[in-house]
Amino acid sequence: MDLKLDLDRLKKLNSDLDAIHSEFEKADDFSDTVATATGHNGLAGAVHDFAHAWNEKRPKMSQSVKDLQSKLAGITDGFTQTDTQLAQAMEQVIQQETGKGANPPTGNPGGPRRVN
Repeated sequence: MDLKLDLDRLKKLNSDLDAIHSEFEKADDFSDTVATATGHNGLAGAVHDFAHAWNEKRPKMSQSVKDLQSKLAGITDGFTQTDTQLAQAMEQVIQQETGKGANPPTGNPGGPRRVN
């Protein structure tokens, strides 16, 4: 069974989560700007009230996004390190088999080989 991960997509997702977290963090400032830009006191008040009603929920959501981003970074780093270590181990085995003391098989590919 093969395990395949698209590390580029995971890194992109990590970047997207960072952008989402950033938007949560500056949402109050943005909503105040939008409220002012409406040009209508009633609409501005509604926009302001709606945005600030999220103040209680936003920090928890923001922290959840940050936690998810941290876990995703750990997964990405872990798989990258594991992939690197496996590649190095395979390279060492190949070097040992092809050039450092092993005699290549002759006539019987599946049979025993003599190692010096």
